[in-house]
This record gives sequence, C-alpha cells and structure tokens, in this order.
Amino acid sequence: MTNVLFGRIVAKVTTLAQNIAAARKNAGLRQAGLAREIGAWRSAVCEWESGKREPSLAVLRQIAVALDVSVGELVDGTIKTKAKKRAS
Repeated sequence: MTNVLFGRIVAKVTTLAQNIAAARKNAGLRQAGLAREIGAWRSAVCEWESGKREPSLAVLRQIAVALDVSVGELVDGTIKTKAKKRAS
C-alpha cells in the first residue's frame, strides 16, 4: 500500500496484487486453496499477488467468484472485511 498526497488529503493506494492477496486472506484461503478453486497453479497465484504478472480478465472473474467479491472490488481495493469462511 502506498500513501499518495493530494494537497492535504492522503489516500491509500493499493495494487491489484495487494487486493487479490487481501481478498484471498479475507476469504480464509491459502494460495493453494485459491488455485484449486479456479483451476490454476499455486505459482500463478503467487505471481499475481507479488505483482510479477496480472491475471487475464477471465481469470480475474474466476478469482472474484471464488473469493465472493466483485471484479471492481479487486481492482479498486474496496474489499470489505468478512468473517473467515474456510481454510484451505
């Protein structure tokens, strides 16, 4: 997360990578669990969360469904904290 100063307002700026990781943790999943749910390799999830690569729009939709969030929440970082659902 990066602090950006706009005049006197400081905004928290998050990346898609940070948002995917936050949503996954909020859902109570490990990287392997998310990978299993969307049919991807754990290493792909690791690359998305580290910012080395970005998922395609189709995969981003799968991630959103698996994590019970919208694509918009993943992109803009407006993920609401929920009770942990499952552990994988």
